[in-house]
Amino acid sequence: MNKCGIYKITCNDNKKYYIGSSVDIQKRWCRHKRELNRNIHTNKYLQNAWNKYGNNSFTFEVICECCEDTLLIIEQQYLDNTQCYDKSIGFNVCTIVGPPPKPKTSKFILKDPDGIIHEGDNISKFARVHNLNIISLIGLVTGSSKSLSYKGWCLPDTILRTYKINSPEGVVHEIRWNGCSNFAKLHNLHGGELSKVLNGKTKSVKGWTMA
Repeated sequence: MNKCGIYKITCNDNKKYYIGSSVDIQKRWCRHKRELNRNIHTNKYLQNAWNKYGNNSFTFEVICECCEDTLLIIEQQYLDNTQCYDKSIGFNVCTIVGPPPKPKTSKFILKDPDGIIHEGDNISKFARVHNLNIISLIGLVTGSSKSLSYKGWCLPDTILRTYKINSPEGVVHEIRWNGCSNFAKLHNLHGGELSKVLNGKTKSVKGWTMA
């Protein structure tokens, strides 16, 4: 039989927790775990803690069973009493409970690391198909991200710097900034160390130097 009520997800390492409600608590917990394991959970605070501490650090518990008619009222009482929306206490984002707003289905256009243009109207599905973090992808599409690219993906009109780098054999290669990670993997280099060379912070990595 499905349990209707209030549940709590606790990170045992930092003692912070998330409080939620559902008419089918077990199904909701399975959805939480599925999204967290795939790094696509919409709650970035809970997702970051999951990524940092691992799934074994989290416990799930039902703290109150109730009927559907009083579900949101009781959840609001828990939020008010615990203040789990305070980032020093918990992972909740909203101070007022209610149905989450439906995501906008506006169209977007992105360019992949190979320069191929992709169009879409469902950013959640797009992130899953291409194994991308939905929060980072939304930041890129909306312009709220400080970075011009994410894992090599960028907006089609973004002009990214091109670098020239010498291989240990003296062959000159061109690298687009959004292709830095792929270039590093292709040539068995550490992406962070390669970035330092491109930014002038270090002179070389494994014999590779700026041209």
